[in-house]
Amino acid sequence: MRPRRGWTMVALWAAAALSVGATPLAACDPVWLPMARPGERRMTPEQFVELYTALPTFELVERDARAAAERMRRWEDAHRGLAALAPAPTMLSYVYRRAEEE
Repeated sequence: MRPRRGWTMVALWAAAALSVGATPLAACDPVWLPMARPGERRMTPEQFVELYTALPTFELVERDARAAAERMRRWEDAHRGLAALAPAPTMLSYVYRRAEEE
C-alpha cells in the first residue's frame, strides 16, 4: 500500500530506478529482493510506478478494506500482464488478506 506521506521518496526512487534500469544494479534494488523469487519475472521501474500509483492508501484500507480490495481487483483485471509480475502478487495479496479480515 502507499504510505500516507512519502511521495517525494517515491519520485526520487523512481528517478533513480529509471536511471539505472538497464544496469545489473537495478536487480539488486532492495524493493525487488524480498518480493520476487529467483527466476521470477519482475516489473520494470516504470511498471512498478504504475502499480504503486494504483495501490490504495493506508487510510482507505483502514477505513474500508473491501473497497480497497475491489479497487485492486479492477486494476488486476485490467492489467493481467502486470499483475503477474513481481512484486504485484505479493502486494495484491496483502490488500486482499486485509479485506478478508473484515
